[in-house]
Amino acid sequence: MVDVEGHTPRPSGEQVQEDEGASYGPQDLTRESFFDSAPIIGGADSPQAIIDAVDEMLHDGGALESQIEEEVEKLVGQGAGIEWHFKEPNALPMPQVFEKMCQPYILHGRQDLSPLLYYGGLTATGYPWRDFATKLFDRSGIHTEVRSLAGHDGTWRGLRDTTEQDWIDDVAEQATKFKIAPIGFFYSTSVPVALEVERQNPGTFSAIVAVAGPLALRNDRLETYLDRGLAASRFVRLVTARILKPFRFGSVSMEHADPKTLSKSARKSPGYSRLPLLTSFSLRRIQKLGIEAASEIQVPFFYAQGSNDHVVSESVVDFLRGTIPSTTKEFHVYEGSGHGPQLDHSAKALLSDVSAFLGPILQRCFPDKETPDLSRRVFQSQFRQKLLDLLAQRHSVC
Repeated sequence: MVDVEGHTPRPSGEQVQEDEGASYGPQDLTRESFFDSAPIIGGADSPQAIIDAVDEMLHDGGALESQIEEEVEKLVGQGAGIEWHFKEPNALPMPQVFEKMCQPYILHGRQDLSPLLYYGGLTATGYPWRDFATKLFDRSGIHTEVRSLAGHDGTWRGLRDTTEQDWIDDVAEQATKFKIAPIGFFYSTSVPVALEVERQNPGTFSAIVAVAGPLALRNDRLETYLDRGLAASRFVRLVTARILKPFRFGSVSMEHADPKTLSKSARKSPGYSRLPLLTSFSLRRIQKLGIEAASEIQVPFFYAQGSNDHVVSESVVDFLRGTIPSTTKEFHVYEGSGHGPQLDHSAKALLSDVSAFLGPILQRCFPDKETPDLSRRVFQSQFRQKLLDLLAQRHSVC
């Protein structure tokens, strides 16, 4: 299914009306509402000291322990999958592979056109874009960079201690280092990050290609549990006189697709099996920021999502279609695809659709330059041109 808006420019000075979607997604989330930075045990960051202090409090007659368990259960509910721990959990099955794949993947090419900048999603690396980026590079020859979100360095601490603002700052820094505004490709959680970056500094990107943006989760119960887990964390912190920092030592389980439905490429992509509670907060915050930013996106915008996406709600497509004010926009839903059509049987169709979308944009942005024919590989185009030149020479001789 595809919905394509026309390319008529918006009259200058026209005001974008507020969208009713302002009530869409997580509401009233502020860092102060869930988190404070008071030091634990005089600033000491010793898990054993915390365990000893809390153990003394909780086992003084057992009354407080029972009360905490009762209240946390009331706040979190059954099935939230929240775990409390005092050491880094073993949440990354293939740390060595992750550390390798989280490194930037760079293909050097033309820099006289908008560079192609890719970002991966939460708990994974930029790897899910690599095959797609390589194929589009073969068609464009344009300088290409594939990156992972900030904090995705293969350590639990790196993921836990990186906030949504770090994601925003990193994407903005990488995008603005180019002399020409890049075309941004964003997958999963990096989608709302890109929307917020563009809202803060319009024109950061010459176009945005977004895939499976989790502005709303398909499992709305998981969203509820995330919010309850954050509230429970705050409660535990308060009743233990701020001795325990549950944000730092709590985590939630991740939503995972059935391995049988994943492509070979998708199965190669390593990722965390659990999400730190502090990172859960950042996810909810960037969702809200992305939702608010959507109504201010004026650059060309392409959005793709799989009909069987197990992470992202199908409502996201309709929300973005009704909210993004850009006069150049397309929305595609790929039948049977999951969380990332660039990784499954729809990869070829997505590449074709993105190429068709970006071709005219490059021509409009760079009318005085030779832009690539994105319908075929560069070497194929070069071979075709050489063949035409050879035939023309023979014809002139005759």
